[in-house]
Parts: sequence; C-alpha cells; structure tokens
Amino acid sequence: MRYWNMTVQWWLAQYIYKSAPARSYVLRSAWTMLLSAYWHGLHPGYYLSFLTIPLCLAAEGRLESALRGRLGPGGQRAWDWVHWFLKMRAYDYMSMGFVLLSLGQTLRYWASIYFCIHVLALVALGLGLALGGHSPSRRKTGSQATSLAPENLREE
Repeated sequence: MRYWNMTVQWWLAQYIYKSAPARSYVLRSAWTMLLSAYWHGLHPGYYLSFLTIPLCLAAEGRLESALRGRLGPGGQRAWDWVHWFLKMRAYDYMSMGFVLLSLGQTLRYWASIYFCIHVLALVALGLGLALGGHSPSRRKTGSQATSLAPENLREE
C-alpha cells in the first residue's frame, strides 16, 4: 500500500495533511481521507471506505501503545502478525466501497458481515483507552517507521 500511487500520497501529505485545520493525528487523517475520497469521485462508497480509515488508525494506535510494549519478543512477533492479518482484512472490507460504489449496496454488504471491522475497531479503541493507550500521534514504536501515515512518507 505504501508504494501505491506514491506521487498522490506525497501530494496529499504535503498539501492536505500538513495544512489540515486540526492538529490531531486522527482528525488530520480524516481530513486527508475526506479529500482523497473527493479526489476519487462522488460515489458514496469512496467516502464510506476512506472515512473508516481514521477510526481504524485511532483504534490501532491506542491498542498498540497500550499493549505491544508490554509483550516479550515472541509476543511482539505474534502481535505484528495478527496486526498485519487484521489490517489486510480491513483493506478487504474497505475495498467493497470501491467495488460497490453506492451507499446502499456498501452498507448492505457491511451489514451482511455485521460491520465486523467497524465493531472490531470500536472494541480495540475502547480496550486501548481502558488500558491507558496514547493517541496515535504520541506513539513511539518500532513499527512506526513503516507506518502508512502521511507524515512518514518520504519527501522526494
């Protein structure tokens, strides 16, 4: 994903993310995703998919900052694998907005699988908050260097 459409990612990071009206990582990401959805077109599926990303980023950041550092090396490797697996399923889930395009069809599909990624993200966010995790902008982990966050994109 990081190497997909790098020119557009760089432009969004430089001109949208960095100049977003909010300072919060999640709100800046939401602003960037909203404009990226507009960039793709006016189909509601794009907006549903892109605006699911900030929720997932918030959940990922809170839970990771609350738990990963408490694990030993083996636990961290297991964490990283589960994290990767769930992230790929989130991409699968969000891609349906791009395939189906319409509001009704996308919501109908997501409802047929019980909004599983939205529910999982909300549970992860709640758990991360309950365990004292920080906001994603404050996390300092080894995996941050490979994050897809716009501020981690290379300037070229």
